[in-house]
Amino acid sequence: MKPIVIIFGVLSVIVIGAIIIVATQSGDPSASKTNTNQTSNNTNSNNTGPNTNPNGQAGKYIDYTPDILERELREGNKVVLYFTASWCPFCKAADQAFRNKLSEIPVGVSVLRVNYDKSDDLKKTYGITYQHTFVQIDADRNFVTKWSGGDIDALKQNLK
Repeated sequence: MKPIVIIFGVLSVIVIGAIIIVATQSGDPSASKTNTNQTSNNTNSNNTGPNTNPNGQAGKYIDYTPDILERELREGNKVVLYFTASWCPFCKAADQAFRNKLSEIPVGVSVLRVNYDKSDDLKKTYGITYQHTFVQIDADRNFVTKWSGGDIDALKQNLK
């Protein structure tokens, strides 16, 4: 019985440490807050508008719907599907990091938040096996690249 308790304790410490690392990865101390009900002044009330910075550049961080995906592809934006789950601590940290730095999403890039628990067809199409996965697709909805974890810095590094 004691080895199980020790293993459970070690795993708990590892998970907590990973959560702290992901939450602070953005360099913004407020990124560890996980209030997903908070919205930024950079988006309109239904999260379908652009996020603009003082230089007039715009990127988007919005909820996925088939119609919104179609619109973003039609407008010629680079589309990244972000498979996220409300119960995932890594997803919560990444969501807050994106919301804190909306103006840093590159112009012409749309990050669409896909509900991991309700998107079996999309998960199957793009080979998604766990939440907190990003998939960039092209105008024909073909896979371009995929990565797991991160925030806007990871987006910029992985974007093709």
